Amino acid sequence: MARSIGSMTALGDYYHQALAIDPGYTKVREYLGEAYLQKGDVAKAKEQLMEIADRCGGPCDDCELLVKAIAAHVTGEKIVDW
Repeated sequence: MARSIGSMTALGDYYHQALAIDPGYTKVREYLGEAYLQKGDVAKAKEQLMEIADRCGGPCDDCELLVKAIAAHVTGEKIVDW
């Protein structure tokens, strides 16, 4: 089901509220990165990727998921292992 920009904006607001409470919550950052990709903003998705990497201290599940989502968005390929 396709999401509208309005609902993506609302989701983004919720994600930002969650991060205001806990900036280290990497799962929310991963979801926020995917929301940015839905809006076509790869640069902001990469910003979240860097935040996740900094907070994880290296590779972690949330980092790997967002890397795959960014790669799929850029190449237009589907992610099959989700």
